[in-house]
Amino acid sequence: MEGSSGRGVLSSAGSEKERFDLCVGMLKGYYDGLEARVDKTITLLLVVVGWIISSDTARRMLRDEPTLLWLGVVTLTVVVSLYCMNVVHWVRRSRTIQGYADALEYVEHRYYTRYRLPPWVVAAYLAPVVVLYAFTLLYLFLRQ
Repeated sequence: MEGSSGRGVLSSAGSEKERFDLCVGMLKGYYDGLEARVDKTITLLLVVVGWIISSDTARRMLRDEPTLLWLGVVTLTVVVSLYCMNVVHWVRRSRTIQGYADALEYVEHRYYTRYRLPPWVVAAYLAPVVVLYAFTLLYLFLRQ
């Protein structure tokens, strides 16, 4: 595992404990970041869905002004796409760091298993957002 400087990542300066602690700290940061992202994105989508469902004025504006409807669809699509790309990126980085921590063999895996991402984690983080996104689009276009 080579770092950008050409030196091996595992042979870098710092004790094995310091490198392991850094890896676990980064794993924790990535895990917490993913959790926060899914919460914020689901909240945003629920607010949008709630606003559209509960507001006659909003539905009327979206029906009467196709430009607003398409602007909303494009914006929502960009937000959800960026969310999905972000989740995939963070999961990949987390798995790389997990590999570094595993290679150190400082402690058994069971002692930091809370931050080890299971293979299905991408689907778990994307599914609720994609379902809400699809529901929002269906509602928007079927209620026209």
